[in-house]
Amino acid sequence: MSHADTIAWARLARSHAVAAALSPDAPGMAGVGLVVAEGPDAARFLHSQLTNDVEGLQPGEGNLSARVKRTGHLEHLLSTHRHPSSEHAFWMLTAAEDASRLLTDLDAWLFSDDLTLTPRTLHWLTVQGPAAAAQLDRVFGPLGFEPWASLPEHAFRSVRRAKGDLQLPEGTIAIRRSLGGDPGFLVACPTPEGRDAILTALTASMAAEGLPVLTAEQFAPVWDILRIEAGEPRLAVDMVPKPRLLPETGVEHRAVSYTKGCYLGQEVIARVRTYGSVPSLLRALVVEEGALPSPGTPLSLQPGGKPVGHAASSGFSVVRESPVLLAYLKREHRTPGQKLTLHTPDGTTLQATVQALPLHHAADDAGRVQALYDRAIRIFAKGQEDRALQLMEQCLRLDPGFSDAYEAIGVMLGRSGRFHEAIDVFRRLEEVAPDEPMVNTNLSLYFMKIGDTQTAEDEAGKATLKNMARSSGKAADKVDEDLLRSRQKDALRKQKMFAQVLEFDPDDPIALFGMGRALLTLEQPAAAAEHLRHAITVDKNNSAVYTSLGRALEAEGDLDEAIEVYQQGLKVASKKGDLMPLREMEHRLLLLGASRTA
Repeated sequence: MSHADTIAWARLARSHAVAAALSPDAPGMAGVGLVVAEGPDAARFLHSQLTNDVEGLQPGEGNLSARVKRTGHLEHLLSTHRHPSSEHAFWMLTAAEDASRLLTDLDAWLFSDDLTLTPRTLHWLTVQGPAAAAQLDRVFGPLGFEPWASLPEHAFRSVRRAKGDLQLPEGTIAIRRSLGGDPGFLVACPTPEGRDAILTALTASMAAEGLPVLTAEQFAPVWDILRIEAGEPRLAVDMVPKPRLLPETGVEHRAVSYTKGCYLGQEVIARVRTYGSVPSLLRALVVEEGALPSPGTPLSLQPGGKPVGHAASSGFSVVRESPVLLAYLKREHRTPGQKLTLHTPDGTTLQATVQALPLHHAADDAGRVQALYDRAIRIFAKGQEDRALQLMEQCLRLDPGFSDAYEAIGVMLGRSGRFHEAIDVFRRLEEVAPDEPMVNTNLSLYFMKIGDTQTAEDEAGKATLKNMARSSGKAADKVDEDLLRSRQKDALRKQKMFAQVLEFDPDDPIALFGMGRALLTLEQPAAAAEHLRHAITVDKNNSAVYTSLGRALEAEGDLDEAIEVYQQGLKVASKKGDLMPLREMEHRLLLLGASRTA
């Protein structure tokens, strides 16, 4: 098997279809692992453990989901399916290399729940690509009255008949599961002989159109190309050198329900989004020049400089006809279309352009997305909010960049008084539409609703500057620079004013606090920390000083002292009933706890 063969097969997967026999020994989704949860408490238990809706699944339905730690770090990506003939049985599909760990992690949370978790071995094959449904129709005929193409994504069906002389063993099943952005299916048999018989019939059908049936070893690198283009991380590769918060991976729009309520790790994920977009986010780098680095390699703007990101998976993209590197990039360097010159510790230089993920959408997604969106708006107008939100979520699973759906979800949640969730959604939209002033206008409104006036004012300022940029024709990427200059100008004025006060009274608590805040805005955290520490010695009961000192220490990188300061500040704020500083320090401690766990 050559690299040229792999590229040719990947092109066929994008234009027509490829099929493959899968093996539990193959990497990634070239080997399917299966864990079955069964029992009266299965739905409730999985609903509390996974990020997507489980209790709402009907028999034969499924969805993509994730499992995260309490700290919000991604542990597992999987699809969950309610058995078509047993409402208390759920199948969880993941890469075979991750299946035993998924079982162990879930089992550790079983206490008095009435269910069992068991691994199950089946013999799998897959067909992936725009023509996948047509090939399976030729081999099996419709599933009952359903053509294969009409099955919803993640649908779970029993397969009881086939065309010609093909005999199917009892227990043969099919699941619609895209492994790379195009329509795709998984078919499983309880016996290897049954799977091989299907492969024989499928090979004949595929060969008639010049399409390949691959071994698991041949399919693995093809799948790697497809899933990189689809923006799906592989945990064994893309969680180095450290675990990643779920929002950093970019898959939460497909694997998280905005409406289901509590699940393990939800609070951290929601607050990360509410109080600032994630510091790093998975993007695609379309590489024009330079060797592709291995996963986990630091990427900097100057040789030996401070990293602005870390490499993840890489390969050749058949939709971009170019080498592509997935990378976790910091805020200032992940704008789509931005051109970067990046350096690695071994001296490699990369010339690359930042692109949002996914790089590939199925051909018919646009029409389906618009139809779902229109339907959701009509349903919402009739007062069916929950159903409308579910349809909007389906829009985003089909098209993660569909900004109208983010806006609609945020507005719906806001009208219901779910302000923290609305902020979370608009933070996601800010990643998709960074130049849209409406995003910041809504964020300002909802931050005001939860009592965070400072952040509300900052968001209102961003909206004003973006509107000015639009009317003047000024480049939108200068908006944040303008806002920073405006803040720094005001901070310089305050620095001079408070300096004059401190000349007369070096222990003036208000001037010390004001000077610390001004220096923090001027990006002088060490000097700010000095004044704020002094302010606390003068007045130990001003909870806002603890908040600002903690921020200064975070900026310096002294996380241990920052945590200590926030913990002291919580005691002060609690005694005085200062709710806003109390809430902010709680949030900072949560986020610092998440980063330190990583």
